[in-house]
Amino acid sequence: MYPDCRNRLDSPPKSKIAAELLPQCQTLNKRYCVTPWLASPHVQTLFLHFFGRSPRVDYQRLRVRI
Repeated sequence: MYPDCRNRLDSPPKSKIAAELLPQCQTLNKRYCVTPWLASPHVQTLFLHFFGRSPRVDYQRLRVRI
């Protein structure tokens, strides 16, 4: 269904943001493949609505100047 399971950064690989972000973000350096039975974002939304609770996400905003 999804032949290429590599994460992608929509920025030129030699750009300053890629050079700073990629070493710090291990998720972008790993291979990712979707779960076959939850491959569609629509199915993921329905599954979470009927069978689960969304996880609580505590976050802090950070402004990055480019």
